[in-house]
Amino acid sequence: MKFVKELEKYSIDYLNEVFSNDELAIRKLLDKKIIKINDKGEFSFDYVGVIIINDKAYFSFPKYVTRGRERKCIPSILKMFTQYTQREKLDKDDLETFGDLDSESNYNALSTMIFILNDFVENGIYTNEKHTHEINGEGDINWSKTIEDFIPLISKGNVLYLEYFTDARMVDDENYFMQLHKYIITECVKRLVNYGLLNFLGFDAYDFGVEKETLGNTENIIIRLNNELSQQFVSKKQILLKAMISYIKNEVSTTDDNSVSFYGTRNFNIVWEKVCGYILDNEYNNYKNYIEKPLWRIKNVGEYESDRMKPDIICTTNDTLAIFDAKYYKLGYGEKTIKDNPGVQDIAKQYLYHIALKKIIEKKKINFVKNIFLFPIDDEKITYIGTVSISFLENITSENIQLFGVPTEQVFQLYSKGNKIDVESFLNCEIQLIN
Repeated sequence: MKFVKELEKYSIDYLNEVFSNDELAIRKLLDKKIIKINDKGEFSFDYVGVIIINDKAYFSFPKYVTRGRERKCIPSILKMFTQYTQREKLDKDDLETFGDLDSESNYNALSTMIFILNDFVENGIYTNEKHTHEINGEGDINWSKTIEDFIPLISKGNVLYLEYFTDARMVDDENYFMQLHKYIITECVKRLVNYGLLNFLGFDAYDFGVEKETLGNTENIIIRLNNELSQQFVSKKQILLKAMISYIKNEVSTTDDNSVSFYGTRNFNIVWEKVCGYILDNEYNNYKNYIEKPLWRIKNVGEYESDRMKPDIICTTNDTLAIFDAKYYKLGYGEKTIKDNPGVQDIAKQYLYHIALKKIIEKKKINFVKNIFLFPIDDEKITYIGTVSISFLENITSENIQLFGVPTEQVFQLYSKGNKIDVESFLNCEIQLIN
């Protein structure tokens, strides 16, 4: 697997080296807006995640990752992506790059393989149970079969059965779909090993030794899968069967010399916002109705309301309201300069969020309001970076805007595990989980 970095400037010569002089591959990525070119003729990746093209794998790192730590960040990002695709509502762009199991037009080989392996780790091999009978078992007595097959003992007018049949269920170890599932898992593992992704994804090298020749041709396999799907009423198994159908349908086309597949996003800024909102247990929906909408009065026509301002994240503690804005910037600064920083409109907007919430702040008698920008950093703990302010707006709110550097790997791990952070500890640059 080869590596590149989001927004890093590359020459065409370097791209030719990365993609082994495959001009068609570069053209595909330009067409998909994975790679962009500026007016100086420099190329950059506007994307974070895995790229599979011509059956070769590449990984584009987020822009904040420090040199020498590139490989270490991959597992936490991939695990976070897995949860992100299940937990969040994906837009059209992300459906293209993460795939959609319910849509043939958005088939994504890599996300399908990851889903199949994650499902196996969580739920095991696909099984069907056979209904059978046992003699003197622990299940319900099957009287019809008992009467048919056993001669009773008659004593003093009573009919006694010394042996009886009971109903039982057992796993059908020879079930066709169990064998097919094993075959697909093995093939997924082989492909991920070939891409250099298996260890990063944290899967074991499963090999069940099932050959496709024992399962029939592709057309026959799909027919049998569709028949099984029509008779299956367990939702988890239905989803798995759909994934298996997608995999078999596209097994050949996704390993040819023209295929391209992704597992990532062109919009990592939105991912950063949603991940931060999740772990901080965003309360925006509880406060949005207190933010007034703009009112348009059109002469001789009427009045119209338009969309209200929307802070990224609002959280409360006992006496504090915190307004967070997740800023996906790689903030750079020296003695005399600052670069890659939010613009004046971002700063002004943060003050306006504070002003817009003034009524509820007074109504709830909130003593303190904190405005905070959250920047991703490749570090192990939250860092207090400093503040930014605009004096005439600070005079209105009596607050500046604090700047926090937030450790991405730890945040992604918390998000992947479904953990939430205690906001009060977070405001003190500590991470304590909510019990």
